[in-house]
Amino acid sequence: MSAPAPMLQPFRALRADPSRAAQVAAPPYDVLDTAEARALAAGNPLSFLHVSKPEIDLPAGTDPHAPAVYASGRAALERLIATGALVREATPCLYLYRQRMGDHTQTGVVAAAAVEAYLQGRIRKHEHTREDKEEDRTRHCRALSAHTGPVFLTYRHTAAIDQQVARLTARAPAIDLVAEDSVGHTVWIVDERGAIDRLLAAFEEVPSLYIADGHHRCAAAARLAAERREATPGTTGDEPFNRFLAVIIPDDQVQILPYYRAIRDLGEIRPPDLLTGLAPVLRWSRAGWRSPPTAPAASASTPAAAGSPSPSGPRGRRPRPTRWRASTWRSSPTRSWRRCWESPTPAATRASTSSAASAASRS
Repeated sequence: MSAPAPMLQPFRALRADPSRAAQVAAPPYDVLDTAEARALAAGNPLSFLHVSKPEIDLPAGTDPHAPAVYASGRAALERLIATGALVREATPCLYLYRQRMGDHTQTGVVAAAAVEAYLQGRIRKHEHTREDKEEDRTRHCRALSAHTGPVFLTYRHTAAIDQQVARLTARAPAIDLVAEDSVGHTVWIVDERGAIDRLLAAFEEVPSLYIADGHHRCAAAARLAAERREATPGTTGDEPFNRFLAVIIPDDQVQILPYYRAIRDLGEIRPPDLLTGLAPVLRWSRAGWRSPPTAPAASASTPAAAGSPSPSGPRGRRPRPTRWRASTWRSSPTRSWRRCWESPTPAATRASTSSAASAASRS
């Protein structure tokens, strides 16, 4: 039996020109609705939201799953490349990515993760996925020939990896910025072959990686890889479409905050019966309820009367109880700034069904 393929590999990222990184950086596509994304990207043609939330550049009311939306995302990606806002790495690299929120810091390794390792269970999942969300992510990646958001993985920390990361982050970073939510983001490029090989070898000693966030992105990557293998005779498994973008943070650093949902209607089920039925599958405890703040009465002289949301939530948005999350830091690299360096990476950048074209343009 042949040895399993490596879980992680270096890749040639399209990353932001450091001088324009703050303009390119944007929140993840799934923490903003269309109106919020359109407002946030207004006046900034370099915002990655034009790629990840492309319906913002189409007429209001456009179905976000219409073919024109995915085509608009690809066009936006091409513009960022053409203007030099996104720069293609000259050689395959790994990256180190650090987030700072208040007193907490976490640092991860960014790499191309193997679809095969996901299918074999070496990259382990813990959630079911929804068909519609898988289909959306698959269509997005297919149209753009790019993975535009990383899967967030974690693992049981090891001294070997910790020591190498500490040594590599002691030097000057390529990108260092603080986003509007006061979270700091720092990126180092690991382009020296010896350092890359040592990090990859250390990860091969880790029995499993665990998906903390990004189950639908993983599933979409697997679907797309299967499509491209079928359309590309003679594949070897080394093609970039057999990998997906991932950031891997050790368990002793990762911070995952709660993810809140409100149940509006229990139908005919009484709350005690619901809790009794859920007892075998989850732990629960009673918590105090704090209502969202109440907006002051609007008048012609108040901002609310002029259309500004009041009271304000993050980035000036009105709180929406059914979508409350403790913080965009909840699932870290996939829920806060991540856009200015990673956009289209291993599994599909500038792909075609030709393996030669794929190797020339994506590996």
